[in-house]
Amino acid sequence: MPKPNTFDSLPEPVKEWLTQRQAGNAWSDIDGLTAALKERGHDIPRSTVGDINKYLKDRAASIKARQEGTTALLTALGDKAHDIGLSNIAMLHDHSQEILAKLRISEIDLDKLTPDQRLKVFFKLAGVQMEASVAAKNLQSARTELENRIKATADAVESIARKVGGISDDTINAIKKRILKLND
Repeated sequence: MPKPNTFDSLPEPVKEWLTQRQAGNAWSDIDGLTAALKERGHDIPRSTVGDINKYLKDRAASIKARQEGTTALLTALGDKAHDIGLSNIAMLHDHSQEILAKLRISEIDLDKLTPDQRLKVFFKLAGVQMEASVAAKNLQSARTELENRIKATADAVESIARKVGGISDDTINAIKKRILKLND
């Protein structure tokens, strides 16, 4: 893995160019990349360029995996994918993957970390999981409150319709049933 300041210290346009070039070259041609970087005024040793290439390849694979995971999650959720609470939980899940990517840690690299480094990673991920847990609890509370409000609204509509009169029981039940369908 490259030292964080090697890749991060490059100007943004060079980072973008480098990423696009290597993705287009199927993450190969380290010698050509080393020479191209030197032509652009960045004399970086071949081994470091190889590390940068591996980092970029791993990052691209991680992004692709996150996108595929999100697509699979949304497909599995079906119609419920439009539920804002579930979307927020999915984003928190995605956020934990981003933390690993920002820390430049793949699953394979986790085994290579020192205990102190691993502890820091897991503390950050624990924070994300805590956020997800709180979001899930808040979602459940909001869902319960919404269900109660919908039921109260249906009961109020039924009560008003019965007081006003002139509406058949079948129509009142159909209206109430329609309101209660909002819970599904």
